[in-house]
This record gives sequence, structure tokens and C-alpha cells, in this order.
Amino acid sequence: MPRKSKKVTMKDVARFANVAIGTVDRVLNNTGYASPEKVLAVNRAVAELGYVPNRAASALSRHRTVNIGVVYPNKEVYFWAKLNRGIQSAEKQFGPYGLTVVRDYFTTYNPEE
Repeated sequence: MPRKSKKVTMKDVARFANVAIGTVDRVLNNTGYASPEKVLAVNRAVAELGYVPNRAASALSRHRTVNIGVVYPNKEVYFWAKLNRGIQSAEKQFGPYGLTVVRDYFTTYNPEE
């Protein structure tokens, strides 16, 4: 049975490139200074190891939030109810990572009602 490969971390990239984790962070996020040699070493390590940043972890560490506004009719119609369930599911799944959904309902104008 083939062994499941371990996810490559920033620590693995740092070890491979022979630099500090802070250097890897500065290179990947383009913040602060890193010498051209270290930038090259980190980029080479990222490519060779196949490092992919964990966006959820990044959002958590930066304490960033994403606000999404949703406006839809206040009707108990199957389509809108299904849409609302999908939005609630996404909010539950991604809420811990900073997603906030603001809902606003409107009543459609019908002169016969």
C-alpha cells in the first residue's frame, strides 16, 4: 500500500533552503528584506518540494475577515430556501476562518397582495 505523502510545511522549506522560517515567510509574503541569494534558495525549495501555502492558516494568523452581503427576497420558495441553506453551510464551514455573511431580505412588490 503506498504511503500517504506528508504535507510540506514552511519549516520543511526553510530546512531545504537552509534559511530561517522567518526568511521563508518574508520571501513568500514579499515583506521585509531577504537577500537575492536567499530569495532564490527559498523559491527553489518551494518549487522542488511542491509547497502550497495553507490559505486557511494564513487567514487565521492574520486575523483577517471576509464580509459578504447577500440580498434576496423574503419568500419561502424552494429556490431561495435552497440558496439560504447553501449560504448557511458556507458560513458554518468558513466562519472560523473569518467569513461573515450579512443577509438582507426584501419583499417583492405585488399590487395584488
